[in-house]
Order: sequence, then C-alpha cells, then structure tokens
Amino acid sequence: MLDHFTDVKIDTVSVLFRKQNQLPLMINIKMKGLIRTLKNGDITYLNPTLLFRHDENPFTQKNRSLPIDFPFPSSSRYMLKVKLDSGLTVTSDPKNMVRKLPDGGFSAHIEKEGNKILYIRTMQLRKHYFSVDEYPGLKDFMEQMSSFDKHVLVLDRRKVAAAG
Repeated sequence: MLDHFTDVKIDTVSVLFRKQNQLPLMINIKMKGLIRTLKNGDITYLNPTLLFRHDENPFTQKNRSLPIDFPFPSSSRYMLKVKLDSGLTVTSDPKNMVRKLPDGGFSAHIEKEGNKILYIRTMQLRKHYFSVDEYPGLKDFMEQMSSFDKHVLVLDRRKVAAAG
C-alpha cells in the first residue's frame, strides 16, 4: 500500500467511535511523504488514488445466481493534498465523478490551485445485502469506480518554461 511513497512519516493515527464500543468505527491517518510518479521526459503522470484504489472490478460475471452479502455496510473518505515541485503544472483537466446507487454512491473531486492539488474520494454502501436483481447495477457501479481509480493527472514542466 505504501509503495507509492518514499520518506513516509505517519503524523497521527486515531481510532474513533461515535458512541463508545459501537459502530461505526472511524480510523483517521495523517501522513506525509514523497509520492513516486511515472516520468517521461518533462511529463509526469500522477494517479491521485494512491491508497485504497480499486484496480479491478471484483464482479466479473455477466449474470449471478446468488445474492451478494458483504459482512457489513461500509463508507470511506480519502483525501490527498499534493504540493507539486516548482515548475510542474497540471496540463490535463482533472475529472470529477459522481455515481449513485439506491443505497450508496461514489464521488471523486479534484481541485487544482497553483502548485497544489486537493483530491477527495468517497465511497459508501449503506446496505450489505444485494439481491440477484440488483447485481447488474452493483457490477456497473464497481466498474465505473475501478475505471475512475485508474485516472491519471498529467503534469508538465515545459509549460512553465515556455511561459517564462
């Protein structure tokens, strides 16, 4: 999970319950480090979903004969703040996404301001049981989420050099 980073320092880890010894359990981790990126000359590629990425859709069957029963409902919020090296600019348009399910959803929001990028990604499944009839919608939802998680930002050093 941390292979996308170097020089990682975990500032704080806190475990919270809204009510003592009851669900939901919330875990907050604040860390700092350098992000490993893919470089090609003056172009740098950054996937902001460094942690908790869904690289593949777990639901690959076209049809399903049994319901899906997750152990529990789930919700996650992931926030990444990136300070770019001087001279790098974001040249691709950050794409935002919102996808809804009847009992949950997924959203990803990217903002760029100067040499900073803020990425916020949320995913929520408020129920844990999905019937056979609900499978196509859940499969499509997970496919869209895993597809979005592969999205990269293109950073370019030449744009600044040409402007200066």
